[in-house]
Amino acid sequence: MAGWAATTLAAAQLSDGRLQFWATDAPGQIYSSWQIPFDWVYWRKPWTLALPTFAAKNVAVAPLSDKRLQFWAVDTAGKIWSCWKSTTSANASWTAWTYAWTAQPPPFKATQVAAAPLSDGRLQFWAVDTNGVMWSCWKSTTSSSASWTAWTKTWTASAPPFTAKQVTAARLSDGRLQFWAVDTNGVMWGCWKSTTASSAPWTGWTKSWTSVPPFAAKQVAAAPLSDNRLQFFSVDTAGSIWSCWKSTTSSSAPWTAWTKNWTADVPAFKTTALTTARAADGRLAVWAIDSTGQIRATIKSTTVSSSAWQNWALMFNMQKQEQTNWCWSGCGTGTSHFYDPNSPWTQCTLANAELNQTTCCTNPGPCNVYGFLNTSLNTVGHFDHMTNGTTPQATLTSEALAGRPFGVRVAWSGGGAHFIMVSGGGANNMVTIKDPWYGASYIPYTTLVSGYQGTGSWTHSYFTK
Repeated sequence: MAGWAATTLAAAQLSDGRLQFWATDAPGQIYSSWQIPFDWVYWRKPWTLALPTFAAKNVAVAPLSDKRLQFWAVDTAGKIWSCWKSTTSANASWTAWTYAWTAQPPPFKATQVAAAPLSDGRLQFWAVDTNGVMWSCWKSTTSSSASWTAWTKTWTASAPPFTAKQVTAARLSDGRLQFWAVDTNGVMWGCWKSTTASSAPWTGWTKSWTSVPPFAAKQVAAAPLSDNRLQFFSVDTAGSIWSCWKSTTSSSAPWTAWTKNWTADVPAFKTTALTTARAADGRLAVWAIDSTGQIRATIKSTTVSSSAWQNWALMFNMQKQEQTNWCWSGCGTGTSHFYDPNSPWTQCTLANAELNQTTCCTNPGPCNVYGFLNTSLNTVGHFDHMTNGTTPQATLTSEALAGRPFGVRVAWSGGGAHFIMVSGGGANNMVTIKDPWYGASYIPYTTLVSGYQGTGSWTHSYFTK
């Protein structure tokens, strides 16, 4: 990601359960990636039919009642833009951008937005204005195409006793929404629907919805675990990520104590922003932006809600190699798109360059030959150096922490070799692999050394830049 730095994040499930993910950069461009059967697509801009005519500073996304996603972006003038999936197909195109998605324009300038579905599926939307006032509107009926209600700042029975700077919302296990706001002093306030009826009033504001946090919050996010218990995350002013979660599946269960050790791989980086969403199989995922603008991710290791979290890994998107011998091109192309989301390289254009050919894109068969990862990485501009043999697990961890994916050559016991990328190291002797043939995996370091895919042994190491 040397070519760009992320500033804000959002993620949600498409109508078929696949995750789509968004990141903005400092100039306000909005990039997106989404899951495909193999891994994730390379970053896309535009991911809508046309580039936005504005610069985004904050984004949000949530599912309409028919599971189509609606997306919002706040521009630098405080205007709230939106687009949504044109049909219920997960692969449907997005509508054109519009700031007239509500009947009346907002009577305020927005700084941050959030959205979540009520118990009957209707979306409720919130915006924090430049004075820290929280405005809201919601779908007037359960139809996904229903109009939005008028904007109001009196959506709770009592006025908030604080000035808000960031908000989020998520569904409790019984379908009721819980809402949180971080005030200008870093205090986290909460309220929630008093009954499971979507039109139920909200409870009073409280900062005692958990035990007293031992930190001042900067940003918060929440999403349900596989058993529908909510897990809540908070970034403090020092960049640490704290968490707590519902102690049982009851919506009224108490929250656990606050902890920074919710993952064994406690981040060695400082977090500036995060988001969370549940994958199609129920596993919860978390993405974080570090102080350099690098995006890192972790996910539950199994579908059991109490399972351990995987170690933090770089958000390295790998495409399946297009030819049986093109692992070198798959790794080289994936690395180019990691460092530069606007990279023009494709597997066949890299094959053309490496093989001094011009027809690998139109007639790839003759180009389906063995290649070298060091020269592929050099061609795309991201080769630093290579070494013979393995590299200590601590080096893999430090390379990932520095934002540099790491290449590995694996030799098969029966002959032949294969190239893969390592996107994460961390605690518990585990590593995250992005393989252009076998896909992503999370395996012990010792398996990578001498038992990869059963018969592979690590022979060479490739450092990127």
